[in-house]
Amino acid sequence: MAPWFAVVVPAVVVALAIRLDSVLIGPYFSISSVVAGMVGVEDRFWNDGKNLKHAVIRRFFYPFILGVVLALSGLTLFDTTSAGALAAALLLWPAVFHPLPAFISLRDWQVIVIWLTFFASFGALAALGSYAVEIIYSASDGAVLDYVVALVRDAVLLSIGTTFILAFFKGSFGSLRSKVESRQARAYNLEKSDDGP
Repeated sequence: MAPWFAVVVPAVVVALAIRLDSVLIGPYFSISSVVAGMVGVEDRFWNDGKNLKHAVIRRFFYPFILGVVLALSGLTLFDTTSAGALAAALLLWPAVFHPLPAFISLRDWQVIVIWLTFFASFGALAALGSYAVEIIYSASDGAVLDYVVALVRDAVLLSIGTTFILAFFKGSFGSLRSKVESRQARAYNLEKSDDGP
């Protein structure tokens, strides 16, 4: 088990990074508001706006990075999981001092479940980052840099190929749709001219 500061300091750094992400990159919302009941986050943003969805995904990526960094530093799985859960606690602690939104009570079991799953998800994402490092070490047979370079190269090539295939599909689909619409319009005009004025 690592010394307490090896777990606490990275957790504080991740919590601060997420807060800075919220303020500087945006859109701004506090995790404690979202988890407490969507205060300040309108429902339409979740359904219409990609920015909010991307921000949430990006902010959940931080604990994964935390797990990778701590695993590379030699910390155990328990330490990385603890640091992730602690980062979640640091993000949620303002909810303790603010009242819950209207019509939500602490007696509602869902509030506690949501908070606990938030802690668990940050801990699990940090553990996943730690496991990713272990998998790369074991799969690379000691040549970690060569293995990572090969993975990145393959990912780039697959992305380019997939993008080309999807673009070809989309272009073909659009061309076919235009052709069908043109045929429908001609058929409609032909029927209309047969019916007369």
